[in-house]
Amino acid sequence: MADSFHLLIVVPGRTIYDGKAESAMMPAAKGMMGVLPGHAPFYGTIEAGTITARTVPANTVSLKVSGGTVEVLPDDVTILVESLESSPQPSVPNP
Repeated sequence: MADSFHLLIVVPGRTIYDGKAESAMMPAAKGMMGVLPGHAPFYGTIEAGTITARTVPANTVSLKVSGGTVEVLPDDVTILVESLESSPQPSVPNP
């Protein structure tokens, strides 16, 4: 099994993150949802809250969002965010 997956986080008109990640946590209807490499395919909604991803190399992306959708595939996760409630941390690299 791979130790990372491709993560794409997009807000209308702008790519927030496009790179590799080891894990991602996001607010879902029934609580926090975690994604690791090799996750079963899934499509769903994201609630208002904080998305946190451990990126490769070992950095963290943390975004407060108003909601959106997520598509999870074993090696690829795409998060479409309605809007950001806060900007990404300034130290977040965008490979």
